[in-house]
Amino acid sequence: MQNKLNNKGVSQSQSSKPLQKDLGDEMMEAIHKAFQERKERKEREERTPLIFTQLSITGGVVLKQYRIPNLRIYKDFVEVITQFKKHYNLSRSIREVDWFLWIYGKEFLSLENKKELKTPTDKLVDEYAHQSKTTPKYAVGDKALNKLKKSCFSNSNLEGVWLKIIVINNLYSTNIYDTFKMANHIVQIPAFDKRLASGGLNLVEEIRRGHGISRKKNGKEIDFYSFATKYCSEHNPDVYPLFDKYVKGMLFEYKQKDNFTDFTG
Repeated sequence: MQNKLNNKGVSQSQSSKPLQKDLGDEMMEAIHKAFQERKERKEREERTPLIFTQLSITGGVVLKQYRIPNLRIYKDFVEVITQFKKHYNLSRSIREVDWFLWIYGKEFLSLENKKELKTPTDKLVDEYAHQSKTTPKYAVGDKALNKLKKSCFSNSNLEGVWLKIIVINNLYSTNIYDTFKMANHIVQIPAFDKRLASGGLNLVEEIRRGHGISRKKNGKEIDFYSFATKYCSEHNPDVYPLFDKYVKGMLFEYKQKDNFTDFTG
């Protein structure tokens, strides 16, 4: 009798193992699917501006559509920087305001215990812009880039473009591990110099994608958004503000503090 019970117990235990394995596999597949869906949704949101509809009743129903700027779309980012300047009544150039956000962001966002956020003024912008000229890395880097731009300003020359990318990549830590491939990509973009001089913002979108530099883990092409803004900014700083996590972080800090404009990203 005892033997029969033992045999029965073994049989039940063995039969439950495949079931447990199947349930585990299904759970992992569900988690993986949910992760992929979330990732794809985020990518769609980055490419597609959010559109909202307002309803107002004034003798009838009026539909009014408006969109929230997304910092991951470059023209929207430029719009937000412009609104930032306007809100704080800053007379300094976009380049100077952008550098203020970048350098102050490196300082403020690294603090464990955040101090009170400084209110932007022309004087404060000047103080932080001056740091870029006195910090050895940025001062020397700026001189090196100015020399390169004078001798290799054309962005159809592969050698010159490659040298500029190497300096920008090291100066701003943009993590481009295949600088030569990026240089090949840039020299093939049609009418690059003409569009750069005229301030064509779509140029950033063309640099950041289509280069063929992929992640080693999944083979997916890397979005070099920050690098693209910095490359254009180094050539035409009054039109192309640079974007990275520090500028983004400070814009959100000031949005939370003063609600200077609405945006996502």
